[in-house]
Amino acid sequence: MNRNEQKVARTHRGTLAVSAEPDGYGFIEPAAGGGQLLVRQDSIEDDELRVGDVVQYAVSTGSFAVEAVSVRTGHHAGRLP
Repeated sequence: MNRNEQKVARTHRGTLAVSAEPDGYGFIEPAAGGGQLLVRQDSIEDDELRVGDVVQYAVSTGSFAVEAVSVRTGHHAGRLP
């Protein structure tokens, strides 16, 4: 993480709304509401992630956008409501 980024350790929940493949990025719909978050393919910690999957993630604020990072599906993150 460079000095222009701030990672928030709090875990959030949401749903993958747009696939991160084949373009290398997608979007997550936060469970708490608000706008969708960008998620880059290299921030996904699972091999298979499909549209509609419930995920847990942290938020990173960079110089260009707020992004979801450390994205995991429910089978890695424990049972999600």
